[in-house]
Amino acid sequence: MCYNYVILEFNFNIYYFFNIIINRIFYFFSSIIIEESNEILEIQSFLSMFLQSSNDLFVKENNLKRIVMVGSNNSFITSFHNDQFFFDSNFDQSLFTRLIRLGVKNIILDKQVRSRPEISELYAQQYFNSDYNNSNVLSESYNKYFNAGFLHHTQCINVNDHKSQGEVEASPNQYTNMGEALYILATFQYMRLIGYPNEKISIITSYDSQMELIQKLFMQRCLNNPKFGMPASISTIDKFKGLQNDIILVSMVRTNSLISSKDIQNFIYSLSRARLGLYVYCRKDVFQNVIELSHSIKLLGSKSDDLQLIPNEKWPSQRQDNTKTDLSIVKNINSLENMELLVYNLQL
Repeated sequence: MCYNYVILEFNFNIYYFFNIIINRIFYFFSSIIIEESNEILEIQSFLSMFLQSSNDLFVKENNLKRIVMVGSNNSFITSFHNDQFFFDSNFDQSLFTRLIRLGVKNIILDKQVRSRPEISELYAQQYFNSDYNNSNVLSESYNKYFNAGFLHHTQCINVNDHKSQGEVEASPNQYTNMGEALYILATFQYMRLIGYPNEKISIITSYDSQMELIQKLFMQRCLNNPKFGMPASISTIDKFKGLQNDIILVSMVRTNSLISSKDIQNFIYSLSRARLGLYVYCRKDVFQNVIELSHSIKLLGSKSDDLQLIPNEKWPSQRQDNTKTDLSIVKNINSLENMELLVYNLQL
């Protein structure tokens, strides 16, 4: 079997498996596309180019003719945990990044075709220069209506401590936040009660431990309840790379001032996952003083810290985007307890 094009999301751990079987099968390729190539080490990129049979009688030399590397120089960087290699050998740098720095000719994809303009404005400064919305996005009919049940397309909801507790370090470098998990659970239940389909909603978070906590809560309170069910996905931001959905609910977890560069990158990346609605649950004062996030936080901060809802509206919304909403029908949710009470009343 001959593949002319192979698309690999390369994981270093699978190389050992391929190494065992690769010479036992008739397998070769002439082109390789490495997606998210800015996130893998140089040696990983190199190894992926040699994942073809070397004992094939029909292939006298490496059949590879072309390499396409796709990635973003402004998003995630490679991680490497050996300090000696990190400082002495620049092993934290991907081959993609090295080629860009060496001036290799590259094509910049400077148009976004996913998000409504109000959402793309949040992350445009990180990725684009100007005029970054594709004409198709501007003309799409889904941009002409509000998200049902919400006053805004985007909002940063400030989540206070739950029972006097914010973030908890569940294990080294792994954190959970029960308040944010419960707030997101209640928001999902609210959306389902006003008519949103499950598959239109995804939940992402910065940490594996927080993802597991959210999954556990959903399994307990939503899985077997026909009114709710489960969302399209509950995932970490890392594992949601390359994916999207109409509505994204984001849990940023951290509540102290000692956030890492990975937390900042996660925040930036999460902004670009939504098509129609983005709702970020976090401790706002932790993120608003971060220079890299100043533009995004300023836009999100122009709205209320409270989640502003329109409970009497059903999905899909008929409110047109260019009309002013009557504020008398808007309900301000300023705490988790109020959100849970709203969900309870909608079920009566």
